[in-house]
Amino acid sequence: MRKIRLLTISATCERGGSDINLLRLLRSLDKNEYDIVHLVPYAGHLTDEFRNAGVQIKIVDMPRIRLFKNPLKYITYIFKFFPTVFKIKNIIACNQIDLVCTSSMVNLYGALAARLARRPHILMVAEYLPVLKLISPYFHFLSERIICCSSVVSRMFKKNGKVLVKYPGVDLDEFSPNVDSRAIKEEFGISGNLVSMLTRLDKWKGVETFIKAAKYVEHEAKFIIFGELVIGKEKYLGKLENIIKQLKLEEKVFIKIVKCTPQLISASDIIVHASLRPEPFGLIVIEGMAAGKPVIASRLGGPLEIITDGIDGVLIEPGNPQVLAAAISNLLRNPKAAGEMGLKAREGAGKKFNLKEYAHGFDRIFKEALKDYSLKPARICIGKSRLVKISAPLAELLVPVHSKYQEINKDTIKKILVIQLFGMGDLVCSLPLLETLKAYFNQSKITLLIDSKLSELANLMGCNEIIGCERGILSEFTLLYQIRRDKFDMVVILNPLFQGAWLAYLSRAKYRIGHIRDYEGIQDIGQIRCLLTHVTPTIDYPVHDLRRHMGIAGSMGIDLQFSSPHLNIPDSAANWADSFLKDNGVKEKDFIFGINPNAAWESRCWPTDNFAKAADSVIENYNATAIFFGSTTRRDMERISIIMSKMKHRAISAGGKTDIPKLAALLKRCAIFLTNDSGPMHLAAAEGVDMVALFGPGDIKKFGYERVNIINITAEGPFCKPCALNYQYKDNCLDNACMKGIDVSEVIKAIDRLLSSKNN
Repeated sequence: MRKIRLLTISATCERGGSDINLLRLLRSLDKNEYDIVHLVPYAGHLTDEFRNAGVQIKIVDMPRIRLFKNPLKYITYIFKFFPTVFKIKNIIACNQIDLVCTSSMVNLYGALAARLARRPHILMVAEYLPVLKLISPYFHFLSERIICCSSVVSRMFKKNGKVLVKYPGVDLDEFSPNVDSRAIKEEFGISGNLVSMLTRLDKWKGVETFIKAAKYVEHEAKFIIFGELVIGKEKYLGKLENIIKQLKLEEKVFIKIVKCTPQLISASDIIVHASLRPEPFGLIVIEGMAAGKPVIASRLGGPLEIITDGIDGVLIEPGNPQVLAAAISNLLRNPKAAGEMGLKAREGAGKKFNLKEYAHGFDRIFKEALKDYSLKPARICIGKSRLVKISAPLAELLVPVHSKYQEINKDTIKKILVIQLFGMGDLVCSLPLLETLKAYFNQSKITLLIDSKLSELANLMGCNEIIGCERGILSEFTLLYQIRRDKFDMVVILNPLFQGAWLAYLSRAKYRIGHIRDYEGIQDIGQIRCLLTHVTPTIDYPVHDLRRHMGIAGSMGIDLQFSSPHLNIPDSAANWADSFLKDNGVKEKDFIFGINPNAAWESRCWPTDNFAKAADSVIENYNATAIFFGSTTRRDMERISIIMSKMKHRAISAGGKTDIPKLAALLKRCAIFLTNDSGPMHLAAAEGVDMVALFGPGDIKKFGYERVNIINITAEGPFCKPCALNYQYKDNCLDNACMKGIDVSEVIKAIDRLLSSKNN
């Protein structure tokens, strides 16, 4: 049975109640049933703990909604809002997420992204501010369930079947009276009574009240604030230290910057929670109760629902140091009563705040939401230019869908424009289709619209009529003028890219043909469908790009004859390759081992250490000459330099020395070629070079060649692979696990296998 793929989203990654509660929930969910991706705006104090819980972390810049003093910041927030929503929507689509759960109301992105991706959204609310009532209708409309941590929090929402109250849980085994705290007492020199406050160092937490209360407590006791600094409020620590000095409490009150642990709670005799405003819940309250400690808390918010005053805890007036001091003194004077209160507190925590029951409850909520929500395929946003991003949402509304296709009259087609706006590999894969179109429309002029950087490659492919596409709004309007001027009869769009479909529509061509399926083969892209007169039939995905492109010819009724792409290398490039090898001491019969350690995306690159080991092994075993390939970019040059510095043997670098024709000519000289999933991989395939290709984020079924002389290698897992997300965010991957998972020994065995079959 397929696991449920859950996306959780936090507004922070700090040791606040909402993040800790979410962490405990995700730890408790059955990993045999759930695959979990967690989005955070930055790497915070809890990032590693989420990873250790088996959760995949992704960092996405997600500014929080708040009351800004500067009105201009609202404008900045609005401008960032929708791009961020679409980033998250793409993560949902490309990771095949089933369910989205946001853990904070100040993060508005997840709910809308889930709706756009057609996924159910669950909101976990663990904050209470009356002003948040203003955005509660937003979540009412976009969420399937709203889970509040307390009744006081639920008051921000209109009461209906969506809103539920579910108290967070605590692990009774982790927070137990039997936890050994001797090491803590020795570390902090605790011999007598200890009154603790475990909190983030934030003004509204009542830390100043706690310090001032210590002045009025006459019993012998140490007062320690165990806390963590809040990012952006680090100066508050200095203010607290000044208060301690002013009250002359340096020998009585201490501040320790540490994270809250069961050992700290166990070492304490009394736990204080002195918030100045309503606490949404108060995790430290139930942690102290679970550990069998008497807890003193402000008579506000969540603690009112947790503590029965005088039975399993003490409730006090907030912000009054003298009242807090009296409550502390009373417990210190009556240790027996305090002990009994602690026992009742643990008993109550076990019944009311059990973590396992809390996780089981959420498991039911998640599954019910999935059951109630009719899952539909999520769309991926494809398109880079500003003009496209502005136009795409309007296209479906403004342009009529062609419900009745016109039959294509071959004799009326004199000019054909083929649009291929992606990279080197995509262009190579389109070559069989171009040759098919040339043969079928043999009286027509075929023009290729491509990225201007690939003009040399188009010439190698035998395409003489080329229009180069540049980036920028002005260039797009110039391009549109040129296309309209040439009056094409038919436009063929090879990629499901709105920019190409939009240009085709505005060209006024009679026939506009292309794919409307996204790269996962899941969903029709409506903005493209409405701009075309003919769409290719649905095919089973995933399928190699060669066959996907040939599907366009098939939709025109052309007999398909699949062939491998082939390049026409000019004599000048071949002569340069001969000179380059000769200048570097390579003889005609030498064994050349070509290596391409680079790719357009960093996430597609195999680690440099692995390339160095593989290169040394082939050099030693086959007396080979290793040649590294790369572009003129600084990243490619540095990567080659790093690998060569780690090698035991000499190697040659062709990095930055080749254009596309020279690269193709040099690749043709290689006895075997080791490469990442990249443009040079497709060039080598077109030249029939024996090759080992390494796949990670890219889909091996779409881009890997199934030939006798090519071995494609990919690692098992993780579930996010293949990562179509990289069409939008090329280097967002944090751990690159899919490439690191390819073992050097596996690559060397593949090389040996290819060479032995070649010799036989």
